[in-house]
Amino acid sequence: MLCTHIEGNLNDPSFELALRRRLGGAFTTDEVLLDWDECRRRVIRKVSEAGRDVGIRLGDAALDQPLTDGDVLGCVEDVGEVPIVVVARPRRAEALLIECDRMELLALAHACWEVGNMHAPLFRGDSDEHTVRLLAPAMPVLDRMLAGIPGVRVSKTVCPLPADRRFSTRAVQATVELASDFKIVQKKGTAS
Repeated sequence: MLCTHIEGNLNDPSFELALRRRLGGAFTTDEVLLDWDECRRRVIRKVSEAGRDVGIRLGDAALDQPLTDGDVLGCVEDVGEVPIVVVARPRRAEALLIECDRMELLALAHACWEVGNMHAPLFRGDSDEHTVRLLAPAMPVLDRMLAGIPGVRVSKTVCPLPADRRFSTRAVQATVELASDFKIVQKKGTAS
């Protein structure tokens, strides 16, 4: 099965109702389990829980709209059988929960710098009015670096790392243009 677009999301009741009408009633689901870093990939080949070979080719759309829990990748409608809906399910991942008081701005900036310095993605956690919570994929070196920052609390947890809560998605795409009168001049040095 080749999936080239996301048809909708089963977590949306209106889409599920429309899908039931289109398929003529009940359907079963076949889940494709994805790691957190596979949700933004342009091309993936996976095997579903039922053993179905699933190719996912979303192209550049995967960067702007990554796969989330419940995304419908396609339907298998065999005559005389209950339709099967192929659904994306991101796995829970081991992550570092980074907590910092909102008033500790320097500690928060230092923690974010350390995460960025390791080129690790950073995800928004469930913050409240007193504490900022961030998530990063578990990395032993990053854990040690963050533990050394006063005012930052680090703990390990297993949770989803949803792509829609990721702070950075891709590098800035800068376009460099040179002026029409741009010249490179090489000065010749005098021999001494």
